[in-house]
Amino acid sequence: MTTEQVILSAILTLTASILTAFLTSKITRDNEMRKIIHQKRLELYLEVFEQVELLLKDWKKIFDKEYFEKIASYKSRMKLLASEKTTQEYKNYYEALRTSVNAYKKFKDDNDPQNNYVYQQDEDGEWVQVYSPTVEDYEEYANKIECYEKEQKKKVPLIRENIQKIVDAMRTDLGSNLDKESTIL
Repeated sequence: MTTEQVILSAILTLTASILTAFLTSKITRDNEMRKIIHQKRLELYLEVFEQVELLLKDWKKIFDKEYFEKIASYKSRMKLLASEKTTQEYKNYYEALRTSVNAYKKFKDDNDPQNNYVYQQDEDGEWVQVYSPTVEDYEEYANKIECYEKEQKKKVPLIRENIQKIVDAMRTDLGSNLDKESTIL
């Protein structure tokens, strides 16, 4: 073996060693990042699941502004950590819930007897309340709210479907969708 062959062999061996070390390092780093992201997703998805599951236990949460705000608090983390499919399913649930909460608030505000005071000017030009809600007005308001809620209960199956889609997407992301036949509902 000539000196050139020995040097060439050493260079090739060294190059192969460096390339192997680089690839091993890159693969290890990528795997560590995947693990970190998977762990963060798991934590986020468990939190989101616990919240969406509350609606399955109490359907009236579709009117609850505080519940909606809690669901909305996950928006930025879902955009950052979730897959596109999970983010879209979360967005669909978020929008359905937002629409429901806002419609309920508007209905209540539009029908609230306290918002229906009548004023007129007296002889001094001062505005004076000439009509105050009665007990009957408040009873009618309570009945309207009850009827509205009963009507909205018909939307619960759609909300349940949205929840199931979020759960399915999260399970796919986490790799825990092995038993595809099971559902949470």
